Amino acid sequence: RFAAAGLSALIVVFTMGTGVYAYESEEVVEGHPLYFVKSSLESVQKGMARTPEARAEFHSRMMERRISEGEHQLSRQPERVEKALDAAADQLERSVEELAPSVQDPELRAQMIEELSIHNARYVELSARVQKGEAESGEPAHLRSRVEGHGLSKDEQVRLFERKARASDLNDAP
Repeated sequence: RFAAAGLSALIVVFTMGTGVYAYESEEVVEGHPLYFVKSSLESVQKGMARTPEARAEFHSRMMERRISEGEHQLSRQPERVEKALDAAADQLERSVEELAPSVQDPELRAQMIEELSIHNARYVELSARVQKGEAESGEPAHLRSRVEGHGLSKDEQVRLFERKARASDLNDAP
């Protein structure tokens, strides 16, 4: 009986530790043995985001995570960075889909647009680093086209895609 309780406790501690590692690690990307744990935890978080504001924030956070994963993979496995960029672009689109029609508070909208703009600047920077031979030409056109038609105002789109060193703003923030 005590052995079964001890074994159960070890299993719980091991799986909790594994889950935390899988969720927090930038090394755990698609193809990693623990990726299913990470994606399962993210699915649970997504399910807990009930309001449009919470869903937009969730997708923004996931965009940030995919970009961080891509930055981390750039020196180790550069072939995986494109997948991270594609996943980040998907998350930007989903954030805007939730934000544009449903979030009416102008202050909250502005805050979310600012956050997405910072993520976008990091996306552009990483994308430019992946395409070493090409000159940096602003945001990739496909990223802008993914959010058009989702209900953001022209002003919000301009703020979302302005590039004033926003990626470094995020890294300098306390």
